[in-house]
Amino acid sequence: MHRQLFSAVVVPLVAVAVMMGATNSPASPRSHAAAAAEAPSRGHASTQSRAAARLRTAERTQAAPLIPAAAPSQAAASTPAARRGRAVARTRASAPKRVTPRSGRTTYTVGYDVSWPQCSGPLARQMPSRRSRYVILGLTDGSGHTLNPCLGSQLRWARAARLPVGAYLVPSYPTRSERGRAGRGLFGRCGGSLMCRLRNDGASQVADAVRTMRGAGMHAPMVWLDVEFRSYLPWSRSAVRNAAVLQGAVAELRKLHESYGVYSTAYMWRHIVGSYRLNAPNWLPIGYRHSRAAMRLCRHTASGGQTWLVQYTRSLDVDLTCPVLDSVPGRHNALWPFRGLTLHLLSAGPAVKAVQAFLKQPRSGSYDAGTTLAVSSWQLHRRLPVTGAIAPLDWRAMGAYRTRGGHGFLLNRIVGRP
Repeated sequence: MHRQLFSAVVVPLVAVAVMMGATNSPASPRSHAAAAAEAPSRGHASTQSRAAARLRTAERTQAAPLIPAAAPSQAAASTPAARRGRAVARTRASAPKRVTPRSGRTTYTVGYDVSWPQCSGPLARQMPSRRSRYVILGLTDGSGHTLNPCLGSQLRWARAARLPVGAYLVPSYPTRSERGRAGRGLFGRCGGSLMCRLRNDGASQVADAVRTMRGAGMHAPMVWLDVEFRSYLPWSRSAVRNAAVLQGAVAELRKLHESYGVYSTAYMWRHIVGSYRLNAPNWLPIGYRHSRAAMRLCRHTASGGQTWLVQYTRSLDVDLTCPVLDSVPGRHNALWPFRGLTLHLLSAGPAVKAVQAFLKQPRSGSYDAGTTLAVSSWQLHRRLPVTGAIAPLDWRAMGAYRTRGGHGFLLNRIVGRP
């Protein structure tokens, strides 16, 4: 190694020392157009008003928002054929159209959630369009320790439509017989402790639902806990007892290594579990309201966590992703501005300082013998050509072209392959 360094570094130093005036030189001239082509594209996030406009048609037909086509000329729009075409379009049973986001736009991506209300015995009915972006399936039949009677049929529909799926379950306050069977479980032997039995039963409700999900072959990356008012098997009047059921459910999800979130409203959450807070993703419904009202819920929370999904209802429940799931561009590191330069002995300037900082050398800004030796050692360690100079290959090996932070569209945190 020392001999190789001597031949690769010391000899070039003697030869180059007589050369003066060497400065940072571009590896190759680059036009403004080329530089602009290399810079990452910057998509503009959609505003709520524009997204709401794209969803107005979807609300009436439960369709995904359409990308507007070019407007026809006034003469073409007034022809009899055009009028007949518009009449047919108004009467035709419309289906959701798949959205191709412009400029990477993904805010308020449309999906649906279905469960036992869409069952006709073991068969699924009233399912959304197959051109939806995703679907979230209920695992239970409206309460804990139950099974969605048509889960298999709904899952087959999602697979046929090639839709990614998510999952949710509906926990409930245990009956007297269920509390009696919860004397032993995740929280140990309970004896006469009611709180222990409630936590054990909450854990058991989740265990039943996850067993159903895995048995059906579902691969949902997140399981939502649907916490809302109930007429059948209602919650108790004690927020502390109700919270104990949810504490057991969350503990079981963590034990099973399942990501989880909360479906509720701030009003229902406060009246069911009181001051209990759960810092988990939220999914907030608004009922039979306009999509614009649902979008505004992305700024609110029910359990204390960040809101990922919102929901409004037509004949089916329509779900919209919140901006927090949108893609975020990464940031270039400190070497990025200098990636087109070639540096060598006697070069100087901020590019040299950036290289010296990367190699943990004194940041003098002058490409001296010490810098040349450090670069040569780094090149030898990385099995690069040992030249003692910085060329495009070296910039790439230093990570000048990589970005840090940022992420793509996070829909895969909610839904996965069916």
